[in-house]
This record gives sequence, structure tokens and C-alpha cells, in this order.
Amino acid sequence: MWVFIVANCFLCCSAWNPLEILSSGGGGVHVTNVKTQNCGRSTDPLKLEKLSITQNDAGFDVSVKGKTLTNMTSPVKAIYKLEHKGLFGKYITLRKGTIKDMCKFGVPEDEECPAEMQKLQLPCRCPIPEGTEVVLEKTVKLPKQVSKMLALLDGDVRTRVHLEHGKEDLGCYKTTFRLS
Repeated sequence: MWVFIVANCFLCCSAWNPLEILSSGGGGVHVTNVKTQNCGRSTDPLKLEKLSITQNDAGFDVSVKGKTLTNMTSPVKAIYKLEHKGLFGKYITLRKGTIKDMCKFGVPEDEECPAEMQKLQLPCRCPIPEGTEVVLEKTVKLPKQVSKMLALLDGDVRTRVHLEHGKEDLGCYKTTFRLS
């Protein structure tokens, strides 16, 4: 689930599926210069080993790989920020916030994990045992209204996601990219 946290924050804060814009003539949204950086310690127990995004005709191919070096139990707090480089080269915060417990977004204990997650052998709820590896490769399409909104964000964008359990840092990752 923690890789989903990073992926979901990145996906929610980035430009995906410009199909409507790309097919409407007049350019569209393009994502380039995607870079991910660990903003935590090298000893943090959640490792994002790979995050890549490439465009295709159907949207964006997103590839995420990570693993846990600790048992991950509730609560897992996520602190996130989305910024856009504005005039004079200064970043402006577009959205920031805190999710008190990402584990609450998991599938309840009395329900079966969705078939797609089972097929991919992905955890769907906390606790997530130490040593769990997650690999996710998916083509992502965003709704038309999201694509149109993102077309307005031409320029440099950066996101930051910091995960904590109590007073323990679990991981921190920054992602930068350019929308054009």
C-alpha cells in the first residue's frame, strides 16, 4: 500500500491521460524531465526503487517498484505538497495536506482484496509485512476535466510525499517534472 501512497500522490499531482487534449489538436499536455529523489534518510524502511512515467497514445505508462524493510501498521501518516513554478522562478503551493492514516484507505478486513490486486500480488490493507515487494505497471488515464485543468499548468511542477508512523520516518520522496 505504501507504494500506492507514493504513486497515488504522484498521480494525483501530475499530468495523466492527455488523450482528450492531445486528440483535440493544438498540442496538448506533455510530461518530460520526470525525476524522483529520496528526501529522507538512506535508512528509511520504505524504499521506492523505481518510478517512471512515459507517454503513449492511450495515456501514460506508470511503473513503480518498492519494498518494505519494516512491518507497516496503522497509523501511516502522509504529508504531501504540490507546487508549480510561477513567475520569477518561485514555486507556488497549489495543494498541501496531511492524511492522518493511509491504512484507512485499505480494503476492510472482512472484504476480499480486489481481483486486480490479487493478480498483481499487491497488498490491499495494513498491516503490510516486512519484506513485501510491490511492482506496479499500469497505463493511467485521467478524466477529461483533469486533463484540461493540467493543460493550464504549463511549466515546472514538483511534489513531495513524507510518510510517518508515530515518530518514525518511513520514507520521503520528491518528484519533479515539466508540463508543456
